[in-house]
Amino acid sequence: MDFAIFPFVMITLCVVMMFLMMGGMRRAHGGHRTALWSECCGLSLGPQNERADRLPNQSWWTRQPTSGNLTFDEYRTETLRRLEQEQRDFQDFLGRLRMAKDKAEFDQFMAERRSGAGAGAGRSVA
Repeated sequence: MDFAIFPFVMITLCVVMMFLMMGGMRRAHGGHRTALWSECCGLSLGPQNERADRLPNQSWWTRQPTSGNLTFDEYRTETLRRLEQEQRDFQDFLGRLRMAKDKAEFDQFMAERRSGAGAGAGRSVA
């Protein structure tokens, strides 16, 4: 077999096998396409998905993974929220610290310039 054709043959074979497997899973679930995808891939595409019923206000792509323990999940959510707030506060603090440092350096520069301008006023610049 020519090696230039081999990748195309393999890709085609994989696609055909995927469609055959999907058809077999669809038949196993009574032909219900939503059940196939929700059980196969964990997608929340219908009311029969228990995870979608547990968290109706969140879609599957924004939902945090659950541990199964509601108390721990609430603790984790609260801890993550608190850490994010602390991170924002720390970033604000760093911004104020940089601003204060820059202001101090600028004030020092201006003071040196004023004192240097008064002493160097009599000199000519060549």
